[in-house]
Amino acid sequence: FLAVQAILWREVFASGRFTFSDAYGTIFYSLTGLHGAHVVGGLVFLTRTSMRARRDPHGPRTRLALALCSTYWHFMDGIWLVLFAVLEFLN
Repeated sequence: FLAVQAILWREVFASGRFTFSDAYGTIFYSLTGLHGAHVVGGLVFLTRTSMRARRDPHGPRTRLALALCSTYWHFMDGIWLVLFAVLEFLN
């Protein structure tokens, strides 16, 4: 996702559309940038949780990390569904 997004950003940027150009540029860069930040943050969180689960599979901190990681990803799924519905409605 991030590699394809970087290519797309470069193409949109080369076409002369910036965050301050118009509403489309602001919305495009904001939504895709926030999405990328959440993907990176979530993957870091998932990697750390996986490493913790390998070290101490039954520990209380591992269970907490798994619960928090699961909550994070489910929350992101819910946000995605709401955002998709809103963007589809606006279309």
